[in-house]
Amino acid sequence: MKRLADLLTLSRFFLSLGIMALGVWRGEGMLPSVVMMALLAWMTDTLDGPLARHARPQRTTWIGEQDFPIDVFMVVALLSYLTAINVVPWQGVLMYLLVATAAIWWLREQAVALAFMAPVDALFLYTGWQRAPTETRWVFLYLAVTLVLDWHRFCYMVGVFINGMRRVLRV
Repeated sequence: MKRLADLLTLSRFFLSLGIMALGVWRGEGMLPSVVMMALLAWMTDTLDGPLARHARPQRTTWIGEQDFPIDVFMVVALLSYLTAINVVPWQGVLMYLLVATAAIWWLREQAVALAFMAPVDALFLYTGWQRAPTETRWVFLYLAVTLVLDWHRFCYMVGVFINGMRRVLRV
């Protein structure tokens, strides 16, 4: 189980590299494929955690420790794809990444990273909806099914985010 979880996490890294490469070398014509690759990556993210948590013995592997950094890399890959197809200007992306990196480094809170990641995911979904609606419908279906099947986990993660932001804001 642990190996399978690690393979899923690692596959997300390689899917991210593929998304970046498609943006650089193939452009906007690959958006339907990129949407499906992102869907596959998000599915691996949904599956790797439960597999790792249920594996025995209960230990974290090096790849398991890289789960969140790989999630961040996936968002950077999506942002780089959006830049490559001229949805966002590279100067704006550079500033966004510099501000995000500085805020995450200075505040050292995962919730801050999530706050910077969410708009990129939303922009990617919006772009997909506008330019590759058939494939993006599959993403929205997946999100709806995942919410229904794992509502408790979603609520838990929202709580983790809110508590992290409270620590940052000292509320």
